[in-house]
Formats: sequence, structure tokens, C-alpha cells
Amino acid sequence: RVLFRSIMCLSITKWIHFNWGDCGVRRLFKKIYDSLRPGGILILEPQEWKSYKKKKYLTEEFKQVYKKIQPRPNLFQNYLVQRLGFTYVTKIVPDLNNVKAEGFKRPIFIFQKPS
Repeated sequence: RVLFRSIMCLSITKWIHFNWGDCGVRRLFKKIYDSLRPGGILILEPQEWKSYKKKKYLTEEFKQVYKKIQPRPNLFQNYLVQRLGFTYVTKIVPDLNNVKAEGFKRPIFIFQKPS
């Protein structure tokens, strides 16, 4: 089995949440943890809750899933650290003065699997 030094998870947690619910997000994070070698890095860019609100109307299924979502994106860090054992490394916050209007303005979180 191949273990990775780093895994990037950019702008997909919302879609996993909508399509597979809370258990899908937890399964994703566990699979990432298991796929990293000791000392490996997770680079995570979760979408904000307001982004979920905008997309919940795309389908009736999304609307139903939205009502049941428990680990909102602001709780992902706690889950990754307290439940899975990642170490929180840092949060990279974009300089909003230098971001193009159409660009993403979300922070990126860095976690490390213990050695």
C-alpha cells in the first residue's frame, strides 16, 4: 500500500457533505489519515457554511441533507485533531487586499499526522 507525504483537499468537502452526508465527510477524513505516512501533511480548504446555504437549493436531496448536517465546516478542525489524532499546524489566511474579486478568499488549514 502506498502512503503519501501530503494530500490536498481543496474545495470539495461541501460536495462530499451534500452527496454522502456527515458519514461521507468523516469517511473522507479517516481515509486521508490512513493514506498519509507518519509525519504526512493534510492541506485542507473547507468551504464556509454560507457557501452551503447557497447550494442547498440545487436539488431536493441537497436541501434534506443540509438540514441534517452536524459537523459544520467550523468543526472540522476539532474532529481532525480530537477524533483522528492530527496535529494542527497552521492556518493560512489570504490577504484580502491582494485577492482578485473572482478568486477564492478562504483560509487553508494545515494538519500533520503524528510521526
